[in-house]
Amino acid sequence: PDPLYILPVLSGSTMLIMMEMSRNDMAANSGATGPMMLNFFRLTTILMVPILTQFDAALLCYWTANNTLTMAQTATLKYKPVMDALGIWEKPKPVPGVSDHEAPSITDEIAKLMKRVQGQVTDEQQRLQLHNRSVETKKKSLQMMNAAKQQEQQEQQQQQQARGRTGRTRHRGPSSRTRRVK
Repeated sequence: PDPLYILPVLSGSTMLIMMEMSRNDMAANSGATGPMMLNFFRLTTILMVPILTQFDAALLCYWTANNTLTMAQTATLKYKPVMDALGIWEKPKPVPGVSDHEAPSITDEIAKLMKRVQGQVTDEQQRLQLHNRSVETKKKSLQMMNAAKQQEQQEQQQQQQARGRTGRTRHRGPSSRTRRVK
């Protein structure tokens, strides 16, 4: 084992970088489950680093060198002039039902997770749900305000009717009193 833990971290890092370089191909070829598989592989790669600390340094040197050469090969074969020179075809169209957008990077996924933990909106569907909730809340508050206004108006009408009744008796009252006085 490497006492300084340089080789396990380096090997894990090269695995993660190698996977990030081919994330779009992995997500496009896996259909709707592509982003979920990509996140699973990312997590597995990160969790492998503590396990790699128990491996022999020779094995970690081999994996690191192999991952580095694979990254160089992947970068070279994605370069358009090299693809044309070697007769490599263009990337096929995505699987139906899957958008042709790039798969989110690990930093995008971490930022999205942090927003979700903080209760912030992370995607369009959540934004729409939040908007719909706010519209429904406004509708309910308007309905409650209208109901309160109607109830207040009814109470005012009842009070006016009650005043009108008592007003008539009061009006009649003094005239009858004045008649008595005379």
